[in-house]
Amino acid sequence: MKKIITGYFFRLFRSFEFWALIVLFLVATYEIVFPWINQKNEITISRGSFTIYDGAYNTVAVNADNVNEHRAVGSGISARDLYVRYSEPLTKESYDKIYYDSRFFYSELDTITTVFERLHAVPALVVLILIPLFLGRLFSNGTIKNLIACGHSKTQIYLASLIFSFLLNIALIFITLIFFAIICLYFMWMPPVYLPVLLVMLLLEILISCMLSSACIAVLFASKKEILAVIASFLLIIPMICYVMDEYGVFGINEVAELDYELHDYSNEEPVDYEEYRNIIATEGMQAMLERFDVLEFDYYTSYNGRRMITHNRRYMDPFTKCAWMTGIYMDPYLSRKIDVFGLSHYEKCRSGLMAINIANNVFWIAVSSAAGLFIFRKREFN
Repeated sequence: MKKIITGYFFRLFRSFEFWALIVLFLVATYEIVFPWINQKNEITISRGSFTIYDGAYNTVAVNADNVNEHRAVGSGISARDLYVRYSEPLTKESYDKIYYDSRFFYSELDTITTVFERLHAVPALVVLILIPLFLGRLFSNGTIKNLIACGHSKTQIYLASLIFSFLLNIALIFITLIFFAIICLYFMWMPPVYLPVLLVMLLLEILISCMLSSACIAVLFASKKEILAVIASFLLIIPMICYVMDEYGVFGINEVAELDYELHDYSNEEPVDYEEYRNIIATEGMQAMLERFDVLEFDYYTSYNGRRMITHNRRYMDPFTKCAWMTGIYMDPYLSRKIDVFGLSHYEKCRSGLMAINIANNVFWIAVSSAAGLFIFRKREFN
């Protein structure tokens, strides 16, 4: 199998299509990442100057010399506090800095997490185009027959092709990260990095990209038709682009809000809950309230000292319907993006288990598509 993968890369580096797609990848990455970051004044200010309002609504001139005083890196706030601010207790000092003295903290955090959420987009697009063009030739020019004649089993050929596509995805994702790091150096910006969250997000992006590749390879090897692999790539690319370009796109996000509506009666809240809530806020501050998401009940709620502070009266939904609906949502490879309708922090997605579910369902779809593709491919005859 190692020889097959080595042969794939040898042929790949000599192909015109690969280098054309690499140019497309670099241009697309630049056009997507750089202009978007270039609009963020709090990041680009090191290359210019502008004024902001402080907590007392006085104007403050900000430039390259003092910008770090207003960024997270110079505020004394740890990256962890920024990520966990809604889900874990903070000291009053950290809380006040984040909520009252902040300048750019939210935008800085939003920038790096959004970049990580979109890491798979361009790499997956390039690989989905490359699979029919490159691996499709195994069938069109008879290479597959030669590999079998040389003693390689169909299982080895299929798994080698799968691993080959995974390695391409991983390499392109890390190139995207390097490009982002170069932009940070250019603007002299130290983003708030909290590895326990960002590493989970990185793993999820790699798995989403590999899931898309595995589905495309399954269609190619099961059908032996390049055109069907092209169609599969096109169908896989459409929702991916919609999720990346539209924060609340039409591909399934509404069903999350609809399920939440079906499970909760927001028109009949208990006034006593809000009265107690307001009293605690008045005496202890907002830092006493923590956000929580219950994956078993599909419930987003506010917690105080370990108990639900604001509860919702349940509408009736029979257990079978509820289970079927939740299963459909939790099996979606883009689950993490769908749940954005609740405004959950990325830390809470990790803490509650949503990210773990999302990782697991991508592994599941990789296994299912690969097993199906391999099963059909092994039944094919090559004369």
